[in-house]
Amino acid sequence: MTNDLPTPAEPDAPAGQTTLERAEFWTKRGCTEQARAEYSRALLEDEPAARAAFGLFLREHGDWSAAVDQFQQLLNLSRQRNDARWRAI
Repeated sequence: MTNDLPTPAEPDAPAGQTTLERAEFWTKRGCTEQARAEYSRALLEDEPAARAAFGLFLREHGDWSAAVDQFQQLLNLSRQRNDARWRAI
């Protein structure tokens, strides 16, 4: 006998969240492709915070080279903007 029950659809990210919050929503659910897409969008909205969060996401998923690239870009951005807070990260 086969299981003919429908599988539930993936939940939609809650409305009213920022793109970065949606990326974290998908990350917590293990939906890495959706999370990566949201992180890419978040880079356009809040680049420093998104680069830091995306770098951590990449590191935790074993993509060390891409994570280092995100942190390097964050460092360069912080220098351009003379922002000590982001440089400290």
